[in-house]
Amino acid sequence: MVIGELRSEYAMLIYAIKQPNQLRQKPPQYTSNFRSCNNSTVRTDKISNEVVEKTLELGGFLLEFAAVYRATYLNTNHDKESDTDHTVMLAVIACAVAAKFHPEYDLGKVAQYALVHDLVEVYAGDVNTINFNAIDIKAKEKAEADALTKIKQKFGKTFPWIHKTIERYESLIDVEARFIKTLDKSLPAITHYFTDNKAVNEGFDDPVAFEHSVTSRNKAMRKTFAHDQDVAMELREAIVGMAIEKKYEYHDKKRLTSGDQA
Repeated sequence: MVIGELRSEYAMLIYAIKQPNQLRQKPPQYTSNFRSCNNSTVRTDKISNEVVEKTLELGGFLLEFAAVYRATYLNTNHDKESDTDHTVMLAVIACAVAAKFHPEYDLGKVAQYALVHDLVEVYAGDVNTINFNAIDIKAKEKAEADALTKIKQKFGKTFPWIHKTIERYESLIDVEARFIKTLDKSLPAITHYFTDNKAVNEGFDDPVAFEHSVTSRNKAMRKTFAHDQDVAMELREAIVGMAIEKKYEYHDKKRLTSGDQA
């Protein structure tokens, strides 16, 4: 495949991404079809054809990432939040919160972990986790592990930073990784706030069940990766707590006990 053909395929992909959600389809996976064109490829001693090829493939991979849709919404219509929407929100909010409350954190790591934390979903897809008690954790972990293997095979030789950063994040060795994983669980509630709880109302018929799901996740988080993330957990509890209150209001029910805020 020559550069002109590749540009044409990317143009079609970008057009598809800009269409309403109901018209969007998952873009094709791009493979190594790049060929240098005699005198048309400008190279230096450092930039090989392999680097050019893999940069194009990485761009295609990230366009596929932009076409992975989550269970959450961008608005009260039918526009779903994409993984890129979510990633940008997490990266900016995480750096801002860390800079304010955790000056001891490495903001470089915070930003890097936020950027790569969901890249496996290009192959594994997004799992709707709004109902914590209904998640098949083992199936999700296996799918994401398999996806990471594919990413490593595809980009590991040329751009090893990608899989190494994902692996470092998923190990949760760094406090910055635990911070990102904890804060990540708060962001769906931000979309709930701006979309009248649309995803919550679709996922739960009963506010008590929703609150129970949130409480269960909070307890699980505090026992594991969020054990030292008081700031991120407090922020989560405040933001998701608003979604709980709104859910009770939606059903015109009174919340009998405060319980654990989400």
